[in-house]
Amino acid sequence: MTAVNKVIGFISIIISLGIITTSLGYGYEWQGAPGPGFVPFWAGVLIGVLGILMVIREMMAKSPRKSLFTREEIWQAAGGILSCTAGMLIAQVTGILIALGLTTVSIYRILGGKRWLTTCLLLIGTPLVIYLLFSVGLKLPLPQGYLGI
Repeated sequence: MTAVNKVIGFISIIISLGIITTSLGYGYEWQGAPGPGFVPFWAGVLIGVLGILMVIREMMAKSPRKSLFTREEIWQAAGGILSCTAGMLIAQVTGILIALGLTTVSIYRILGGKRWLTTCLLLIGTPLVIYLLFSVGLKLPLPQGYLGI
């Protein structure tokens, strides 16, 4: 357990409140069916609950640390932020599917993932699941980049 978990837990709670508040403006229901705010509302609730559980778990940890963050945790956080930023920029060129695959893999490796099999599965699996869920299952168009992918 680390102090980073506590900070991320509090940030998750704040973000979830923003998601819930925004989703209510979209409309929870529409003509008796789930509206455009339905999924964001429940995603916000889930993020909030997980954030609360993360904070509780961290507060119940038996050995408090002397420093708030270690050097490795700072580098991991910076790498995660850089990966997400790069992913957003790459999405403009490659489209969302390739950008999500690359972002997921880079975050996995930065956080200490060492197995190449898992890396390859994430690289292929993330875009595939997103494509099947949104394009095939929900028939929603995904953002495409300049490459048209």
